[in-house]
Amino acid sequence: MKGAYLQRVKSTIERIATIAGVISGVTIIVMMLLTDVDVIFRKCGSGLTGVTELNALMLVVVGFFAFAHCWNREGHIRINLFLERRSPGVKLASKALGTLIGLIFFGAIMWGGIGFAFNAYKEQEVSPILMIPTYPVKILLVVGCSIFVLRLLVSFMVVLNQKFKGISNRK
Repeated sequence: MKGAYLQRVKSTIERIATIAGVISGVTIIVMMLLTDVDVIFRKCGSGLTGVTELNALMLVVVGFFAFAHCWNREGHIRINLFLERRSPGVKLASKALGTLIGLIFFGAIMWGGIGFAFNAYKEQEVSPILMIPTYPVKILLVVGCSIFVLRLLVSFMVVLNQKFKGISNRK
C-alpha cells in the first residue's frame, strides 16, 4: 500500500476509534449516573429494577469501544524492558508480532461475536430481568471489535511499510 494512501486510511480509522472512545466514555458516565440514582432510590426504600443488568449490558460498549481508542493513544501494556537495548529491526519485528497476535485474537472474538449476535437474534434471546433483546449488545461487541481489528490491521500495514522502506533504503 502506498504511504500517502495508508496514512489517509490510518487517519480515518483513528478518527473512528476516537469517536468509539468518546461513546465508551459517555457510556461510563451513564452507568455511573444510573448507579447513583439506584443508590438514592434504595436509600429511600426501593431500588430501581434491572440497574445491574443494564450496567452489565453497557459494559460491553465500554470495553470494546475503548480498545481502538486506547491503541491510538498507545495506552496498551507493553513490556519495553526486553526491547530497550535491541536493534530497531528487532523492535519493529516485535511490534509486528504483537500486532499480529492482537489481530488474530480480536479477529476471532469478532468472528465469534457475529455468530453469537446472529443466534441471539434468531433465538430472540432476552436479558433475564428486563427482557431486553441481547442481540443489539452483541452487535455492538462486533462493531467495537471490528474497529479495533481495523486499527490493528492499519498498524500492521504501517509496520510492514516501515520494514520494506528500510529494506529498499539499504539497496
